[in-house]
Amino acid sequence: MATSDALLQMQVKEKLITIFRNHGGVEATRPFLIPDNEYYTKSEAVRLLDESGMVVNMPYDLTLSHARQLARCPPSYTKSFCFGTVFR
Repeated sequence: MATSDALLQMQVKEKLITIFRNHGGVEATRPFLIPDNEYYTKSEAVRLLDESGMVVNMPYDLTLSHARQLARCPPSYTKSFCFGTVFR
């Protein structure tokens, strides 16, 4: 990625963060690895073995990991946003 592209991407991200915070959003993190699931077909998600031999997925999108977090413990905030990397 060129330096000018990286600077532009950083400026866009900062502007989006400002907009989201003005509307009450809280920046949240998402887990990087999630247990294997049936929601993505074999060709969609990147699957790996962790150190214990369990099959885990790298994030294909950020919605499934967010839904898993919400199911475990509801957050104290109503609006959240996240910037992250997905693997396809």
